[in-house]
Amino acid sequence: MLWFAPEGYFNGNDGCNSLNGTWTGAGMTFELREMTMTLVACLGMDTWLSGAAVVRVDGETLRVSDKNGVEIGTLPRLNVAG
Repeated sequence: MLWFAPEGYFNGNDGCNSLNGTWTGAGMTFELREMTMTLVACLGMDTWLSGAAVVRVDGETLRVSDKNGVEIGTLPRLNVAG
């Protein structure tokens, strides 16, 4: 799960590890920068989110790509009013 703040910060969780950093972008594509992530060893967890570099909104789906532009996974888009 990833949460994006309008101020340019993001945080998230892959079910085991937490991550945070900054984001930049326009429209429906956002580049993730300065990402840090905890490295807890959780048996059976897929930590693909640690390779995230770009997120693109595609309808109700967030398409997550690595630094080479290869899609590494998707997440459901959640609209949360603060």
